Amino acid sequence: MVGEYMVKKHRARRPIGEIMRDKKEPMSAYEIAEQMMNKKMKFYAERPKTIAQLLKGAKGITRSKVLRKREITSTITTLYHMEDYEAYERWLHDR
Repeated sequence: MVGEYMVKKHRARRPIGEIMRDKKEPMSAYEIAEQMMNKKMKFYAERPKTIAQLLKGAKGITRSKVLRKREITSTITTLYHMEDYEAYERWLHDR
C-alpha cells in the first residue's frame, strides 16, 4: 500500500519535470518554486528546499553549482537542468 506521503511526492515531481522540460535552461530550486506558484500548482513542493530534496537522485537531470554574486553577498546555487525527460519519466514510474 502506498502511503499518502509517497503520493504527494509523486504528484509534485511530475509538474517539476514539466516546468524544467519547458524552460530548456538550468533553473535553481527557487526559480522552479516561483514557476509552480505562478501556475498555481500548490502541491507538496512549495518551498525551494523541498524541491531540491525531491530532485535528489532524479534520472535525466544534471546538477551544477554556480556562484551568484549580488551587491553585497555571493552564494553558491545549485542549478538543475533537464537533459532527458524520458529518463526522468522512467525514474518517476519506477518509484
